[in-house]
Order: sequence, then C-alpha cells, then structure tokens
Amino acid sequence: MHIKGYVITKNKPTLNEIYDILEPYYYDNDTEYIGWDWFEIGGRYSGDIQIKSSTPYNHIIKKENNNSIISKITRLFERNNDLDVDSAYYEDIVDFDITKSFIVFDNESKTLYVRERWNGISYKTDDTFDEKVKNINLEGKIITIIDFHV
Repeated sequence: MHIKGYVITKNKPTLNEIYDILEPYYYDNDTEYIGWDWFEIGGRYSGDIQIKSSTPYNHIIKKENNNSIISKITRLFERNNDLDVDSAYYEDIVDFDITKSFIVFDNESKTLYVRERWNGISYKTDDTFDEKVKNINLEGKIITIIDFHV
C-alpha cells in the first residue's frame, strides 16, 4: 500500500539525510509506527506541491551532483501559472494543506506524526493528527513529499 507523507527540514536535505531520518521506521526495526519497506521522493505523489511561477530560481530545489539534493523536479511544468514539484520552501508553496497526508516527520523537533499506528494487533487512529500537524511551525522550512510503501 502507498501512503503520502511529508518530511519537514530546515535545510535542503540529501537523499542520505532523508534515509537517516526515516530509517528508524523501516519495517525490520519492529516499529509500531509505519513500517515502510521502501520509499521514494515524490513517487506516485510527484508534483503534488505547487509553487508560484515567480519563485526565485535559487529557491527551486533541484537535482545536483548525482542526487545530492533529493528534491527533484522531474515533473516540473506550468499549471495555472504555478510549478509542480516534489519539494519546496514553505513560503513558496501555493495553498499547502499539511493534513492531506498520512505521515509527517518534523526533523527540527524529531517528531513523527502518524494518522494511524500499528500496535502489533490492529491500527489505532490518532484523532488529533490534523490538529497536531497544523501546529508545526513551517516558516523557513522545506517540505518534501515522500511516497511510502507499507
């Protein structure tokens, strides 16, 4: 099953940094959280972040040096004068709704927010998920879409 998540970082993350952030939640780690077996930047949710077409070029996060910057713009195209990307600075995003996800990881606070958690027997829904993720300070942060396979 594919689920949509966001990783929030203060700086442009590398692919290795994203992996390090998410590694504790890999399915072999007996986690009660998400237990992903693989993930992809963007994936089936690629281009779900829209940024203003007037975004300064130095704010557009792109592949460099063999993916050292993970925020690829593989589906970069104009739509309603906006650009579709997999990662962007929060201030450049048009109509961002953090609650349109299943998982959010705030790297600054090292906090994982999950809409439903597996406790080894069944899933337990966090009815306060939307409220919690809406309270994350996104100012000056980079939002990256992650497609998790669980």
